[in-house]
Amino acid sequence: MSWDELWQAVQITAAYFSQELGSRQQQIVSVLLPNSIDFIVTYLAILHSGHITMPLDPAFKPLELDAIIRQIDPKLLITDARYGDQLDASQTRIIHIDQLNDTASPKQKPLRLPAKEQVASLTFTSGTTGTPKAATEPGAAAPSPEATPTPPAAPLAPEQILAAGPRNPVGVYWIDLAKADSTAPLPYGLHGTAIPNRMKTQESLGGLRLTNWDIARAVRMLPEGTPLAWK
Repeated sequence: MSWDELWQAVQITAAYFSQELGSRQQQIVSVLLPNSIDFIVTYLAILHSGHITMPLDPAFKPLELDAIIRQIDPKLLITDARYGDQLDASQTRIIHIDQLNDTASPKQKPLRLPAKEQVASLTFTSGTTGTPKAATEPGAAAPSPEATPTPPAAPLAPEQILAAGPRNPVGVYWIDLAKADSTAPLPYGLHGTAIPNRMKTQESLGGLRLTNWDIARAVRMLPEGTPLAWK
C-alpha cells in the first residue's frame, strides 16, 4: 500500500466514523485488531474523524477485555472474526472490520475542538501499586522547543526516603542499576513488591520487579559492581 492509498483508505473510513458518531461530541471507539494494515487504517481514521481511539491488546483474556469495556463503555468496538467471539455483544456495539461501511460521503465533517480540549486516544495501563486505568493522550502537538522559551530550572526537592518495611512501593529491597561506563544510578532498578498477589497482573513503572524473596536472594548473590546483561 502506498502513502496515497493509505490516505485514501483513512479518509473513507473516517467518513464512516463521522457519519456513525456525529461531529458534536467526542466518542470512544475501541479497536481490537492484530498489528496489521487494518489496525493502522482504523486507528488513523478514528483520529482523523476527531473521535477517541482506544486500542485493546489482543493478548488480553476475555475477562480482562470485559472489565475494560465495562469501565470505559466505548460507543463502538472494531474487531475481526478472530476476536469477535471473545466479546460480549450486550455491552457495546461490535463492528467487524469487513463490515465497515465505505459508502459514507467523503464530505462528512470531522469533529474539531480546540487543540487543548480534544483527546486523541486512551491507553489502558496498569501501575505498580494502582488499579488499572485509562491514560489520555491529547490531540494537541507538543510546542516546538524553538518556539517556546525554556523556563528556569526549578530548585531540586529535598531527598526523600522511602519508609522501611514490605509495604512501601518497592518492597523490602532496591538495587541501583548503572550503565557500564558510569556509577550514576539509573532512574530504575531491581526491587521487590508491596503487592505480591498481583505479580502476574500488574506492571512495574519503576524498574524490574521481583518477589520479595527473590530480591532478598539477589542482594546476597550480587555484590556491588556485578555486570548484568539483558537478553
